[in-house]
Amino acid sequence: MAGTVAFDTLTHSTAGSVATSYVVEGVCKGWITADQTGTAAILDSLNVSGITDNGTGDLTTAWSTNFANANYAPVGDGLTTGGNYVGCSIHAIAAGTVQTITQPSQSTGTLDCDKVFAQAVGELS
Repeated sequence: MAGTVAFDTLTHSTAGSVATSYVVEGVCKGWITADQTGTAAILDSLNVSGITDNGTGDLTTAWSTNFANANYAPVGDGLTTGGNYVGCSIHAIAAGTVQTITQPSQSTGTLDCDKVFAQAVGELS
């Protein structure tokens, strides 16, 4: 059985209410956990169609459903095998992709991570 439930406000018995637009617009629209070492691989994801390994510490994630424009908000992070923190910066953003660069703390070089994470919030097309 298929159907539609439509409403404009969510109300909690003790916490008050919130417009559904906050829920729809504020949730994560895509995320990825990937392994950059060796042949880059997606470990788990939502709304991700694939990845491109652009070189050491440089990964592009393609979204299955594009964002409405390049003004969405992606964030990233990374870990090495020993659990060491690795800085992850967003290098390029397009409606259909986000490119991340990972580098060791206190270093200017790049590094492939055992786990690199990215997620994005924004309006889908």
